Amino acid sequence: MNHRKLKCVRKHPRSQKLSLSVIQPPPLLLSAMDTRRVPAENSNSYLLQHYGDAVLTDLHRAQEANRPLNCLQRHTISPLLRAHMVDWLIEVCSECKLSRRSFALSISIMDNFYLRTTARFSGEDIHLTGVTCIYMASKLVETAPLRLQTVQTSVAGGQLGTLEIARRERDIFCTLDFCPMFVTALDMLDTYSALLEDLVLRLSPVVGAREVLTAMKDGAMVLILMTAYDYGMLGFYPSTLAGGALYAMTLKLSSKYERGYDWMLVNCMRELSGGEERNVRQMEGCAVELLKLEAEFGGRFCGLTNLFTRCMLP
Repeated sequence: MNHRKLKCVRKHPRSQKLSLSVIQPPPLLLSAMDTRRVPAENSNSYLLQHYGDAVLTDLHRAQEANRPLNCLQRHTISPLLRAHMVDWLIEVCSECKLSRRSFALSISIMDNFYLRTTARFSGEDIHLTGVTCIYMASKLVETAPLRLQTVQTSVAGGQLGTLEIARRERDIFCTLDFCPMFVTALDMLDTYSALLEDLVLRLSPVVGAREVLTAMKDGAMVLILMTAYDYGMLGFYPSTLAGGALYAMTLKLSSKYERGYDWMLVNCMRELSGGEERNVRQMEGCAVELLKLEAEFGGRFCGLTNLFTRCMLP
């Protein structure tokens, strides 16, 4: 082959015209990306003020797909057995260094699969489904997801084959119409917390407000993790669980901090709920249920207890 001829070959004229400089994002993205108009220290507040309502509206619409009420009705799987599977999954997430978002998503995938599938499953099946769901969630959330071989040997302890897990993954994808990404209560909590912090610090800058908000979010996250164990809590939408958890922490922290905080935070929660009295009442009712659950929870499940004695999920 004559290499000199190869050097003389000219590129196609169309390929010469293509360059990154002519590929421009849409005008809306340009306005959002124009950081010259937004000071660095106020960029998060700027985004929340201009896009917070749109994000919240989209999350409220998307959460409609994640309300697996009575998901075990057609199966011979007891709520207690499901609770033990949730406890085991939180241990897996802790040992494998997975995030709490992976944990929450794996529970949503499992519950919605049991709700929508036409097959009937027994209690012996929940191990395969739980292992597969945490494997799927890690691939959807983590930057370094679990490998199938690791899941088969370390997570499943060699009791399940890779082909079994792969087939169950296919069944779950098909049952969920290839849309396994659900809005969870932890997603709503992160959004509510960011909006709440922006509202409080921007509208009512009180000394120590950031400390109170951090304590509220940490406590609300614990309450939401507890709700994953309770089968009856599946009747609440993720937004109601997140709002109820924050409202419950407002009631708990009102005696610890100054009296002005509870009034301020409750009014901000009303703002986040869209000002609709029905949403506020739902959050208040959920807060009461969450406080009851916390009082009755105790040390029944070692996974959550061990999680707090070692370290929180990232």
